[in-house]
Amino acid sequence: MRLVKFGNLLPVILIFLLVACGDDATNTSSGSGAGLGSTPPSTTGAFLLANQTGLPIDVANISLSSAPSWGDNLLSSILGDGASQTFSGYAPGTYDGRAVIIGVYSIYFGYSLGMNLSAGQTITVNSVPSAYSGSIKILNNSSTRTISGIYISPVTATTWGANQITSNIAPSGSMHFYDIVPGNYDIKIVWTSGTDSTYPAVNVSFLTLTTQGAN
Repeated sequence: MRLVKFGNLLPVILIFLLVACGDDATNTSSGSGAGLGSTPPSTTGAFLLANQTGLPIDVANISLSSAPSWGDNLLSSILGDGASQTFSGYAPGTYDGRAVIIGVYSIYFGYSLGMNLSAGQTITVNSVPSAYSGSIKILNNSSTRTISGIYISPVTATTWGANQITSNIAPSGSMHFYDIVPGNYDIKIVWTSGTDSTYPAVNVSFLTLTTQGAN
C-alpha cells in the first residue's frame, strides 16, 4: 500500500517530529584496495532502527525525501521494545523515516527527516518516546447543540487558522485528531447556535490521547 506523506496532518498544524536519532554513522565498507582478495567498498548504505519507546513499533517506513509517499511497511513483524532492525541496500541520498505505534486509544507517529546517507554508512535511529506525536479527541458533551467548527491552534499563534472539520458533530458525537506535535494548544468550538466555547492551553503529550469535552 502506498501512503501519501503527511497526508493525514491537520492543515493548520504541520508536524515534523524529529526522532531523537543519531545521524551518527558507521562505515560498513571494508577494504580499500583493488588488489586480489580485497573486498570492494560498498555502494549502498543502511538504516538501523532501535526501539527505545517502551512500546512495540507497528510500522516503519523509509523513503527518499523527494518521494511523494512513504511506501510499504518495512517490518515483517512488530518491532518489540528494546529490539532493533537494520534496513540495508539504500543508494546514497537524502531520506525520511517514519515509525508508527498503534496504541490502545490512538495512533502515534515519529519522524526522522532529511537523513543524508552515504555509501558504506549505517545511520542509527534511536526511537524514543518524546519523539512521537500525541492526539486530541473532541467530545460534544452538549445534549442540545451541534458543533459546526473546531479550531486548534498553538498557544503562541496569533490566529486560529482553518476549521478542522468538514461536517457537523451532533450531541454525543466526537472527532479524533491524530499526529499532533506535543505542546499546549488553544481550542475553540463553534456551535450552530449560541456562544463559542474556548479552552485555553490544552496540553498534548507524546504517545497520549488528550480528551477535551465541549459543552
